[in-house]
Amino acid sequence: MAHISKIFVLGGTGFLGYYTTKELLAQGYQVKTMALPPMPADNLLPSTVELSLGNINELSDAQVVDLLSDCDGFMYAAGADERALPEAPALSFYYHANVLPTQRLARLARQAGVKNFVVFGSYNAEFASLWRDTYPDYQLQPYPNTRLLQEQVAFAEGEGAMTVTVLRLPYIFGTMPGRMPLWKMFVDQIRNQPVYPALKGSTSL
Repeated sequence: MAHISKIFVLGGTGFLGYYTTKELLAQGYQVKTMALPPMPADNLLPSTVELSLGNINELSDAQVVDLLSDCDGFMYAAGADERALPEAPALSFYYHANVLPTQRLARLARQAGVKNFVVFGSYNAEFASLWRDTYPDYQLQPYPNTRLLQEQVAFAEGEGAMTVTVLRLPYIFGTMPGRMPLWKMFVDQIRNQPVYPALKGSTSL
């Protein structure tokens, strides 16, 4: 009988994690996930998914290794993004929210025998790289800075024993059960307005 790979998805009840889990199941993988409570909707995931609710950062190293011991892959679909409005200093906030957990979990995944570790990264890291010469200050901003650092610590922890991949994800729009679509707040502002001003400037891109 052929071996069926089991993939751990961190954040499987979030938007990205939910659709990642659905795609993994459609491709024939077994899926284990851990996500922060509460569940956004009843029966969100099929019963075949091994689901636990909690904060993986509150588990001991031994507990994390045990959690991942039967998994071949790890999908990191968690962390703080640029929608967060932290108190100053923002660099420290994003460092503790994204960089340190990624480094720890990559190290523990390697110890548990995980072979593939995938970080769901950000387009901010992509533009920070592309604009390194044109806009050198961009990569020094707290969020792009720590997204780049998150990638580097993951690569370093996996080197020689675990394949690490970073997906620098673009804007992704959509709906899922139990969660409010990200851009509903803007649609509500525009709806039924005969004129809506489009100001100069851009999004965070």
